[in-house]
Amino acid sequence: MPKGATMETSQAAVGYNYCSKLFALEKKFSSLNDTNRKHARQAEAEPLLEAYWLWIKTLDPVPGSKLEEAVIYANNQRPYLCAFLEHGEVDISNNLAENAIRPFVVGRKNWLFSDTPKGADSSAIVYTLVETAKVNGVDPYAYLLRVLSLLPYLGKTPANAELDELLPWHPRMQASLRRTDNVI
Repeated sequence: MPKGATMETSQAAVGYNYCSKLFALEKKFSSLNDTNRKHARQAEAEPLLEAYWLWIKTLDPVPGSKLEEAVIYANNQRPYLCAFLEHGEVDISNNLAENAIRPFVVGRKNWLFSDTPKGADSSAIVYTLVETAKVNGVDPYAYLLRVLSLLPYLGKTPANAELDELLPWHPRMQASLRRTDNVI
């Protein structure tokens, strides 16, 4: 930490404050439709983001420090970090995706004990089916039970159309397995 800096005025704290302000704006824009959110972001978030990038240019982090890593990462990811400004339908963060893959990441540790690569592949497939069912609002247990009970009747090489009907977003699957607790 530079001489005279406190936890509230450190370079990390300044960067954190920029992020906090962006997320506060996103919360403010949450009730807007995609088009209005895009315009609001461009009017209010874009100037804040430009101030952030100007601030980043003023930093002279110690080589090899965590701050240097953060600055390099931010600069390398700039186009992706700014994408939300042009697309009102895009979330500012990837928290939903991160939360969806968390069980898979935790499961990776368990796969170390899979007896075979085929067993590990099977576990990955089941995790994918479970998380896809959750994201599509259907009960994962009921979904797996339904799919695994119907698959044997489709033969060894089912048609794509038959398999499509087994996907959790298919209207028939949605109608029969809709979750009522809205837990994702």
